[in-house]
Amino acid sequence: MQIDAARGDWEAAAQHCRAALATNADCLQARNLCAAVLRRAGRAAEAAQLVADSRALDPLDWWAAHLEGGAAAMRCDTQAALDVALDYAGAGGL
Repeated sequence: MQIDAARGDWEAAAQHCRAALATNADCLQARNLCAAVLRRAGRAAEAAQLVADSRALDPLDWWAAHLEGGAAAMRCDTQAALDVALDYAGAGGL
């Protein structure tokens, strides 16, 4: 998924996301990457639902918080913010 996202191949990334979530639907990193990819693929409603579901699973998931509300939603410490930045960087900066 990350490699496809870094290449900007949103459809391939979305396919790999579906496969990853079929294996482990509770993996927050995969869920958040999928949401970001779905947004880039023009599937905003599907991405929003995935983010909402992720926030329900873990309200302290800062990447999902950022996807949901932008930087204003990031009420976390510096280390958590850096972790989110590294997640984005690992996917090519999305």
